[in-house]
Amino acid sequence: MAITTYTVKRGDSLWKIAQTYPSSITGNNINAKINTLVSLNGIKNRNLIYVGQVLKLSGSASGSSSSSGTSAPATQPVVN
Repeated sequence: MAITTYTVKRGDSLWKIAQTYPSSITGNNINAKINTLVSLNGIKNRNLIYVGQVLKLSGSASGSSSSSGTSAPATQPVVN
């Protein structure tokens, strides 16, 4: 069963998440999967995600205008 959300942990990156859950994220290759994560979650800087941030792995990006705040950012960003 494919998971639909993922909570970012220390050391994570969009690339690592896309590699770990390939069947849950739409896309033909890693770059396409990363683009899906960026789009679904309204991420403005693909190199900056936050510990504790809840990312959608699948679903619709229709609510992405407000989804940049899907979770209150932790005090320490995960910089890739």
